[in-house]
Amino acid sequence: MDRFLFEFMHSFTGIFNTRKRVTLMAKTLWQLKCGESAVLDSFADDFSPDYRARMMELGFHSGALVSCVVTPRMGAPKLFKVDNAVYSLEKAIASLITVQDRHV
Repeated sequence: MDRFLFEFMHSFTGIFNTRKRVTLMAKTLWQLKCGESAVLDSFADDFSPDYRARMMELGFHSGALVSCVVTPRMGAPKLFKVDNAVYSLEKAIASLITVQDRHV
């Protein structure tokens, strides 16, 4: 009887578990769609140190919240909002920046 009760209660634990699971998925800044936000994670190893320093001066640093504001067609540069400023980044640069998107 105890084993039956244990299996019965164990089968219902998923129903009573109210905690939300947060999954972090790594993707590049270029992969953000219009209206999406993500947290900047890191720069690729082959990202130029000069570009890296300039991007950090503009607010693109680890932990910064980045939002994609405009996604034009035909591969044109996308507009990204960081720290209340909007910047235009080409695919070659934005694809070297890793972000973490939160899914709840």
